[in-house]
Amino acid sequence: MLRIQKKAVLTTLSLAASLSGCADNESSLFIEGVLSLPSSDCVARPDTQAEFIAQGIVDYEFAANYVAAVQVGNQLTQQGNREKTRTETSRLHLEGATGTVFDVQQGEHAFESIATGFVHPASGTEPGLAAMFVQLVPPDILDEVAAVGQGDIVVRFRVFGTTLGGQEIESGDFDFPISVCGGCLVSYPLEADDVETAGYACEIAAETQGGANICAYGQDQTFPCTACAAFSDICRDPSQNPWRQ
Repeated sequence: MLRIQKKAVLTTLSLAASLSGCADNESSLFIEGVLSLPSSDCVARPDTQAEFIAQGIVDYEFAANYVAAVQVGNQLTQQGNREKTRTETSRLHLEGATGTVFDVQQGEHAFESIATGFVHPASGTEPGLAAMFVQLVPPDILDEVAAVGQGDIVVRFRVFGTTLGGQEIESGDFDFPISVCGGCLVSYPLEADDVETAGYACEIAAETQGGANICAYGQDQTFPCTACAAFSDICRDPSQNPWRQ
């Protein structure tokens, strides 16, 4: 595992950091929150005024995993000095996340995810900000969690990376709740009903598929049945949706 390979180096670097008076790693790199993606373009934009979501939703009937756009901050001070030809070593390569998923019965499922990103050092008192996409609930863990039962789970995770100066940095823990369900994010608008079929039968025709852009089907956003009626019985017929029974 990536983190296991780095433990010996981390011990040496931690000692060097303490001798040089560097700030504690958990305050140098921090997780600010999970970004709310705009449905217009689904782009994660790190910003001091960014909007965050308090809780995620994953519908395992349509999603294989849960991937969060995480905003992180780098509070390492700038070290570069052009006059002294000293390069900037406080820029940080983000490398991944590690943590634990707690299911509805408080069972624990450990995970580690590779994730990439780059964050600049602080400018004065303002931290450098970056967004990184992190797989918080991998497919195998989502299957295990769903088998235990639907409901609210908690993902406790931290992110890590390495500065251009070779120092390993790890954030403190961040808890993010996620609601796990099967079929809860699909909607059945009246205008999508095939009137020639008894009961409610969702239209498959492309002209009925209007609505907002969906960043990730089965995650956080509801979507109309017309978007999946061509391949899913749950979308075609609401009586087949276990969430509505």
